[in-house]
Amino acid sequence: MRRKILVYVILMNIIISGCISTYSRQNTQVQNIQDHEWVSNTSKLFAEARGIDGGYSDFPPQFFSFYSTYYFLSCLDILDKDMKYKDATIDLLLSKEQDLLKSDDINLNDLYFLTLSLDLLETQPDNKSALISKVMNLKNSDGSFSEVKGSEGTLLDTYRALSVLKIAGADLDQIPDTKDWLIGKWKNTGESTQLLDITSEFNLLYYALDLYGVDIRTSKEYAQETNWILEQRYNIESQLESIPENEIDLITLDSFTEFLSITGGIRSDIKTTIESYLISKQLPSGGYNVFHEKYGESQGTYLALKMYSIIGADLNDNDVPFIYRHEVLDGSGGFRSSYRLISSAENTYLAVQALKVLGEDVPDEEVYDYLGTKLDSSYVNPKDVYFIVTTCQLLDKEIHVDKKLVEWIEDSIGDILNKENQDLEDIVNLMYLVETANYLDINLDFTNKDDFTKRIQYLQTEEGGFGFESPDIIMTYYIVMILSELGSEPLDKESCVSWLKDGQIEDGGFAMRRNGVTANGSDMYSTYISMSCLSVLESEPNNPEELLIWLDNCRVGAGGFSFTIDYALIDATMNSSEASLETTAWGLIAWNHLSNSVGRSEELDLQ
Repeated sequence: MRRKILVYVILMNIIISGCISTYSRQNTQVQNIQDHEWVSNTSKLFAEARGIDGGYSDFPPQFFSFYSTYYFLSCLDILDKDMKYKDATIDLLLSKEQDLLKSDDINLNDLYFLTLSLDLLETQPDNKSALISKVMNLKNSDGSFSEVKGSEGTLLDTYRALSVLKIAGADLDQIPDTKDWLIGKWKNTGESTQLLDITSEFNLLYYALDLYGVDIRTSKEYAQETNWILEQRYNIESQLESIPENEIDLITLDSFTEFLSITGGIRSDIKTTIESYLISKQLPSGGYNVFHEKYGESQGTYLALKMYSIIGADLNDNDVPFIYRHEVLDGSGGFRSSYRLISSAENTYLAVQALKVLGEDVPDEEVYDYLGTKLDSSYVNPKDVYFIVTTCQLLDKEIHVDKKLVEWIEDSIGDILNKENQDLEDIVNLMYLVETANYLDINLDFTNKDDFTKRIQYLQTEEGGFGFESPDIIMTYYIVMILSELGSEPLDKESCVSWLKDGQIEDGGFAMRRNGVTANGSDMYSTYISMSCLSVLESEPNNPEELLIWLDNCRVGAGGFSFTIDYALIDATMNSSEASLETTAWGLIAWNHLSNSVGRSEELDLQ
């Protein structure tokens, strides 16, 4: 009994900590999904989950962003296009205005992006006087404005504050000290030795004073600085003549382009150089990246289109699908963020597995390069090594099993088994190491293997699942997968299968069963692990058709699978109605298991 309790405690700690995730070794067979639009949307979500390093992270955030909304609306304004959900976006922005004006913690950037976005949509703020008051609270005694109250005023913040005040109908002539502060900054222009700083400050001063009706180009100070301006123009043109041999980010290129445009125009050959460079930097998605990373984002796309407009180049519509793709997918209004998250070996495995189920192409070489780089730095992380190896197998790519890798696996297993007291981390790592060795056909002959196998087999309860006193679906999942990797199975396979099948409830999915309690609704993770167990044990659910309907109901129209159906009454730590990379992969793998169930002759299609 003591041994049984010890193993139970170890496995329950693993489950509760969430520190391992084991996947059965199954061949992914591509099935037929009839809803081609959903497949396309889902594939795009996976494409957006690509990290700049070649791996995969999670799906990008699907919620509204002030920043992205402003920049993507600015893109559409340049292209003379309307957004799809214009009315919903106006309603959302006006609602956000109320929220911001009620808040004591005001950030100027939010007010700026909100007000400018409304202006681009030809809509006035609802409460102009309150908006003006909030902005004026960010004004400093020297006339400058700050992003947040109490911080030092900057030229950028001052320009943004004046822009909001102008749109809200404020009389800027009633703020003469800000005008004086700007003129004082203009008189000191040129103190910096960095060309980007010089041009950025000059451009901001030009536009900020223009809000007061002042054109600095007609001032006596401007006339006195003719030689200085010509010198800056010469320096800029020299740098631009050196591209594309010398790369330049889009923020710098835009600042240089604007400076030339404001101070006398741009030479035709420089215009041609800028246009050619921008064309070369457009990504396959249609977007641009400020720093030329491998994914498009809102500011980079806006800057590129803005420069096309400044130099008078022809604008085409090949950016439009990329822009529309970033409208909030449920149609609630606004645009979502376009940044990328950090890749992981596990998410990369899930993404590759899911894309293969979808029948979509996987960027094999880029992923393989990522995995190779990751492997070189993963010899201290058995979990990462496991997912790297299994992903390479999915890609039908070779893993170079050198002496170093074999010795590391063998030594790591030996170190764990030779410990007098094994802790949780040891047990987790042992599982990943054994599974990795099996995948690589590394012969492991450790004396404790049979004893370890028997100990976890003895945790099978009378009901058929695994646990202590009562069966637990998560514990059952881990033990079934571990036994499979050890070349074994439950002592009473038939009762285990029967208990797994009983987890399917009336709505068609599988419910979470923990400590003798069954949840009152199904969820994607419970369904995924239940179907994975049934697949390993060569069985299928009691009601395959009902499960298919449940999976269909979990599909999100904009792509992917949600954690559960919208009307499920369950406690979920994640947003149950949104698709994530994990829930989508779980859903696709569960569906793939269902479609490949033993003894099934008919094809199951997601319509």
